[in-house]
Amino acid sequence: LVYMAADNDLDQAALQDLNEMEAAGDSSQVNVVVQLDRAADDDDWQGARRYLIRADADPTAIASEFTPINEVNMGDAATLSDFLAWGIAAYPANRYALILWDHGAGWNGFAFDNDTQTASAADHLTLPELATAVSQTLAQTSVHTFDVIAFDACLMGQLDVFQAVQPYAGYAVASAELTPGRGWDYQALLTNLYAEPDMDGARLAWQMVNDFANYYTQMEPDDFVTMTAVDLAQLPALSHAVEQLAAALLYNPLLAASAVADARSGVESFARAYATAAEQYAAIDLGHFVAILSQRSPDPLVQETAVTLQKALDKAIIAHMQGYGFRHSQGIALYFPRQQPFYMPEYGRVTQLTTWNRFLNSYYDVGLAALPAPEVNLVSSLRDVVSIANPAYLEFEIVGREIDQVQLIGGRYEENGQRRLLEYDNLIPEPAHLPDGSQLYVWRDGLHEDFFVWDTQLTYLYDSFDHGGFVVMWPTAYGSPLFTVPGQFRRAAADGFQPATLVFDHQRGELVRVWAGGYDGRLSGAAEITPQPGDEFQVFEYYLDGSDNTVQQVGGALFFDNDGRLYFDWRPLPAGQYFLGFSASNSAGAHAHAFTDLTVANDGAPIGWRAYLDPYLGFQFLHPADWYTPVYSGTLLYSGSSSGHTALQMTIYPNLPQNVTAQTLKDEALSRFGAVDVLFAEEIAVAGIRGLRTAYGYEAADGRSRTGVFFTFIKDKMGFVVDVDGLETEEAATVTAVATLINSWQFTGAGFGLQPGQWAAFDATAFTVPKPTDFIYQPYNTWQRFSANQNTFVALRAQPATRDVSEALAALVRDAGSGVANFSQQPARQFTLGSTLWQRADFSYTADGKEIWGFIMVRSADGQEIVAWAEAPKSTYNELEPRVFLVMIADLALR
Repeated sequence: LVYMAADNDLDQAALQDLNEMEAAGDSSQVNVVVQLDRAADDDDWQGARRYLIRADADPTAIASEFTPINEVNMGDAATLSDFLAWGIAAYPANRYALILWDHGAGWNGFAFDNDTQTASAADHLTLPELATAVSQTLAQTSVHTFDVIAFDACLMGQLDVFQAVQPYAGYAVASAELTPGRGWDYQALLTNLYAEPDMDGARLAWQMVNDFANYYTQMEPDDFVTMTAVDLAQLPALSHAVEQLAAALLYNPLLAASAVADARSGVESFARAYATAAEQYAAIDLGHFVAILSQRSPDPLVQETAVTLQKALDKAIIAHMQGYGFRHSQGIALYFPRQQPFYMPEYGRVTQLTTWNRFLNSYYDVGLAALPAPEVNLVSSLRDVVSIANPAYLEFEIVGREIDQVQLIGGRYEENGQRRLLEYDNLIPEPAHLPDGSQLYVWRDGLHEDFFVWDTQLTYLYDSFDHGGFVVMWPTAYGSPLFTVPGQFRRAAADGFQPATLVFDHQRGELVRVWAGGYDGRLSGAAEITPQPGDEFQVFEYYLDGSDNTVQQVGGALFFDNDGRLYFDWRPLPAGQYFLGFSASNSAGAHAHAFTDLTVANDGAPIGWRAYLDPYLGFQFLHPADWYTPVYSGTLLYSGSSSGHTALQMTIYPNLPQNVTAQTLKDEALSRFGAVDVLFAEEIAVAGIRGLRTAYGYEAADGRSRTGVFFTFIKDKMGFVVDVDGLETEEAATVTAVATLINSWQFTGAGFGLQPGQWAAFDATAFTVPKPTDFIYQPYNTWQRFSANQNTFVALRAQPATRDVSEALAALVRDAGSGVANFSQQPARQFTLGSTLWQRADFSYTADGKEIWGFIMVRSADGQEIVAWAEAPKSTYNELEPRVFLVMIADLALR
């Protein structure tokens, strides 16, 4: 039984799937019945029909038997129940499978019927309504359960969804991720079913996953799909395990928060093609989350319950496939909004996971309650006037705990003074390595220092009709080639718009998907749109308000061409006033920004050329725009043309002896080249420094003639050998590239780490640690002491461990309070910092009439006892404790 709710923008997709069903043929042992409700404005036929699928090879027409029925609301539980009762009565069978077909929104339901559209939303089937419809049907018939209930809809592979159907079926099939518009391969599925009509529910569920996998790996390869079959008999044990994990996390929410935040930040998540709206869907992979949590949590109870949950998950899943884009997916999704503002209270009224729901609210309200906003500092900006030929260079510092995301943000000052957002990209943290060998991309607690080079070229989106403009392309995930542009979509003949998102693949350089739905004050069902000629897309433009929050408004219109396409490339920004900087947010949603103003002066910029600014040694040169951005491998800097015909290789020699000259470097390079013919050699000047240029030729191993030009020079005892090698047939381009490289070469004064920021690295004998630049280092016996004044300091010590951590803490607290007036201590407690477990005791006392607050923390690692002791006056302690003391301790690294 196939329940096709297509009274929406999936109307044409429904007809395609009906044709696929007919193409499979038919069978005397299998009946396939369909209820299809089409869009009300369809000119062919309107209303709903019930079909008995019959063989037909014509892909353009539906030939199966049908019975027309009145217009129905497919989002009504009674409509579904009536269809099921009819199908079971009219076509009795030994086994029954139900496929629910439409937009999907996970725990928020599916079957969105646009004929019931109100000011708030189209009516749809919620999970309780789905359960009601199926249970009523089964109560009225002789059928005890369905063998399979499956969802050909986006995002329905969630634990809450499987719980809703668990009492009414043996197996369930659904995708945790968005399902492409082509949906399931019904021809393959029914062909296999007809060939093996006695397959049981487990076999059919497996077949559904297998046929889906075959289609999206062989017929229409797609890295961003998933599909899972679940044994519903195992679901109660899995649900219980999730509730037990939630209870373990609730036991000590402050201790649990750090590991939970790491797991939530690094977990595989779904609906990423919806950019910021993905946070509203808030679907994460349950298995991946548990795998991270079990390795990051210091709590043995959490570790134990996580392992139990993983075993229950493995038992429940009988088949699973995922594309490479979701390589961490294990099959079942769970609702977990990243931050409290994204949490939807309606979830608490729908879910059966009541303890999990309580945990979510505790995590937001208690676990993250004391987390202050991170700190963002701009250390230096090389130049205020920038262009393609002279890119911007910014050094920055990010400081904080539980940092969730860091972004580069930039844009233009409009004539009315508004700040139009044009640049937004996630900065990728250094990966942490988990004990199981996997990598976790989370921002560790402490200090992060980095740089960014901005070449003043941004994404320009356009159509075939000369409409276009610069847009923000939102990244979907670290390292993913998919970027999105949110907006609203309208069919050429329609009156109204609906939320939609364009998805572009930067590797392929093209539009790959258009997704309907998203979030515009309400959560709507997700599904792919197939654009037709003349369909309209209005881009959402984004601005920063006075508090640096992002606000949205509708921008320019673009129109799809005869191929259903829109296009993008990277173009130089027009001259004007711009801003550029960084934003950091933590798991609690607190954020900080730092921006600098820049003047973009691309008028007169060299066409076909772009600059490379070296962030380490501070040199800069122009190279052809179709060359790749140069990258380092050791002391070698590589680049080359996109065609692969031309290669740049730069060798850098640091700390050369006084007697080495440009000629020495030239001779050494020729000796490395081997058998080449020197064509000419001459003296040159590189940024005012004497150098040598040499041209050569040779026969390559593939038999083709090649020529090259290299030049050598020395600056401040650092030698440079810059070689460009290309085909002899492209010799003129090679010579021009080298000449431009030489003539544009400059030393800019940039150099990562040369400019002081607000933090500085300190190397002690046993460890390294960052410190604020206004803190003074004072060694004291076995302690390394960093102080701002007499009463404000952090003292650190690492020595061989000779006692238990609790014993060490107790002894240190006794020492701290010995002979001190009004000394009072809080009970010792466990404290997690930077995924590391410490024992901590807080205290207070009075000195010279001042109330002093402080703490001592102890942990053991690699046979060392590590101690941190911090104090400050009560008046400044609450500011210094999270922003200075804990940052220093989090970044403390043993040598």
